[in-house]
Amino acid sequence: TGKKSDMLTNTYDIVYVENANSLQKFANENIPHNITKFVVIGGIRYDCFTEQTSSEAPAMELASRSNELQFLEGSLMEAKALSAKLNNMKIDQTLLLGCDATKGKLMHNILQNNVTHLHISTHGLVQNAPDENELTYSTYNTYANLLMAKDNPADDPQLSGAEIIHNNLSDIELVFVSACNTGKGLYKPGFGNASIANAFLRAGAKKVVATLWPIPDKITAELCDHFYTHYLKNRDANEAMRFAKSQLMQVYSPEQWAAFRVMN
Repeated sequence: TGKKSDMLTNTYDIVYVENANSLQKFANENIPHNITKFVVIGGIRYDCFTEQTSSEAPAMELASRSNELQFLEGSLMEAKALSAKLNNMKIDQTLLLGCDATKGKLMHNILQNNVTHLHISTHGLVQNAPDENELTYSTYNTYANLLMAKDNPADDPQLSGAEIIHNNLSDIELVFVSACNTGKGLYKPGFGNASIANAFLRAGAKKVVATLWPIPDKITAELCDHFYTHYLKNRDANEAMRFAKSQLMQVYSPEQWAAFRVMN
């Protein structure tokens, strides 16, 4: 009801929870007071090794056909802007750009005990399973991926939910996954939503910022800038996202910014 221009977020504080267990955790959560270290990834180069062979992974071929390997100018702007904010506040960080933003370096960095925040800006892929009736728990999380730079010419640069979910990421307070469809994934009763976001949550991350549909590159960089301007001051991800969206809704239509959600 109301006018077309009315937004529920102008009247209510909306918080997303995935299930009853998440609701209980949210009710008892404490806002973190310290940021120990950020890992910031963006401006990824997907052509670090230009030679391709017929033996490359089928998923990689799908990505190439879909033009998913396009370099993201906004992603580079986004990562550099966040890095500058962290430098100004003298917050420790590791910045991985271009061909340095490999899957191996990402996993090496986030498994360090002193990392509390992770920001990844890249392409996100959600693929259809060949036969969903034959899915098992071990294969279910392989169909949601983030694209990274290659470690070597034969490397599959896709980081799947299955590669994330079995790590211990309980020290990480916030993962911001700035990529398309990171809150979406295959759904099957008994398995849940096999998204990249849920993989990080199941690995122990306290909160994950994810998306529900494809997002525009440069507007996303604006949203992240507003988000971190607020978050680095008050450490409240839900409030920071409300602030960021309130800024963008004055300029852009909802499909440009409303895909982002903070998952608790």
